[in-house]
Amino acid sequence: MRKIYRAVVIPVVGAALLLGSAIVGSAATATLTGETFTWVGVQFNGFFSCQQRTPPSPSNIFYEVSTFPGGGAATGPYPGNFIEDGNITFDSGTGVITAWEVEDFRVDDSSGNLTVTGTKHLPPGVGTASCTSLSGTNSISTGQASAVLAYDATINTTSPPTQDSGTSTVTLDFSTDGDSVTGSHFSETFGVLTSEQQLQALIAIVQGQQLGPGKSLATKLMEILASVQAGKTNTACNQLHAFEHEVAAQSGKSLPADDGLIAAAMQIEGALGC
Repeated sequence: MRKIYRAVVIPVVGAALLLGSAIVGSAATATLTGETFTWVGVQFNGFFSCQQRTPPSPSNIFYEVSTFPGGGAATGPYPGNFIEDGNITFDSGTGVITAWEVEDFRVDDSSGNLTVTGTKHLPPGVGTASCTSLSGTNSISTGQASAVLAYDATINTTSPPTQDSGTSTVTLDFSTDGDSVTGSHFSETFGVLTSEQQLQALIAIVQGQQLGPGKSLATKLMEILASVQAGKTNTACNQLHAFEHEVAAQSGKSLPADDGLIAAAMQIEGALGC
């Protein structure tokens, strides 16, 4: 993967590191919850590559986004510039993501101090992606992806540095001729999703991928969402169990095998305390 220029940061030791940081606090209070990454493609401040394959071979999206040349920022408890690069693997037929690995992400504050570093991966759950690579005189690659990722990070604004973990919601879309990425987008929000937010994301995926049979699964999820919004937790838990049973019965038939829907439902059950 082509690498974007990264600023070289000389470490600052002692109290100077804490005074120049975004947040001064104890290790127990440092967390990425509330952090947001926003990036917009401006010519050459990112890189995307689509490796489109025919089923059953999986397809891949490789990306790197950086705000050091401009085009966005990290905001929240650790503001500044960020870099993230990753590799997305997805089913070429259904679009279901099977792996999303971020080998490196980092945040530098306005003074150039490294405040956050970390990695991410796709936990058991659901995400979708697609991409198209057109060859010829005007070779253009386009694509999109969205998922909830698990992250592990080191926050360097405390002494000693804090180890933090949690989830982040990531969406991206891109259009590139191999060089310019103008008009592409990337956004990421760190923090635990509520059960309602998880259900809304799952409904969008089921509807977007037209996962069947018919509209049964989408209808069940909307009924579960209504129960959650009405505060009927026990009803929602029972409905989630019924949803899981239907998915299990249809797996390998009207649904792709091992599509992550049951794992996503169980994650929502955990958020509800079922």
